[in-house]
Amino acid sequence: GPAAAPASGGATAGTGSPVRAAASPATPQPAASAEVVSGASGGAGGGGLSTAMAAQLARKLSGAELKAIISLTEKLKRHEKNTAALQAEKEDLAARLQSTERVKDFLVDKMRDVETALKTNMEQTAALSRQRDLDQEVISFLDVKVQELEQLSGDLTRSERQLQQALELERMEAHRKEERLASQLQQAVDERNLADVTFRSQKKLLVKEVKTLRAQVSHLLSERDEYKHRLEAFFSSIRTLGVAAVLPSPSGNEQR
Repeated sequence: GPAAAPASGGATAGTGSPVRAAASPATPQPAASAEVVSGASGGAGGGGLSTAMAAQLARKLSGAELKAIISLTEKLKRHEKNTAALQAEKEDLAARLQSTERVKDFLVDKMRDVETALKTNMEQTAALSRQRDLDQEVISFLDVKVQELEQLSGDLTRSERQLQQALELERMEAHRKEERLASQLQQAVDERNLADVTFRSQKKLLVKEVKTLRAQVSHLLSERDEYKHRLEAFFSSIRTLGVAAVLPSPSGNEQR
């Protein structure tokens, strides 16, 4: 009989009369003892003992045994409260873990998007670099061509002078020869003028293209540095979130 009372737990053993009955083991009061036993057996959530059974059980218990039942009942209440608190904390931690996993998945997807954009940007930069090299080759070729044209222009100028001198010396030879030489001279002058016009227009166009390409390269380098800083910030954020997810909660450790 006394050994079964602590196992059943307790709930409402805080009134004045049961405590006084427990403090007087020499003359226990049957009604108060029955109330304590009935309350202790019903506080654990079960159906509890009937009034007659509780009274019969109380008559067999001493004051020290009733006091032990009350103590066990209070301990059971505290354990039930702690269990409820731990269950609530467990559910809260599970919700926080799920939220952290969603944030982690979002950041991983974002990192992949940034890596894809960075890779595309690097490919575009490499393509522009190759195009710049090709343009440099074209510019070098045109520089050589310009030098050849300048040399040709100098040769034509010297030839013109020679023709003019020859024309002065041979003016009296024949009118037809003079017309032929004049026609050749005019053709040479036209070719030189055309070469000069072509050279100036091509030179302006090439200078404009070089300035445009330099501006594009500078802009792309700035974008590359910006994407690089963003990627480093994402990696740092992900590493920080990974460490926070592994470390336990301080409040959870204290309660355990």
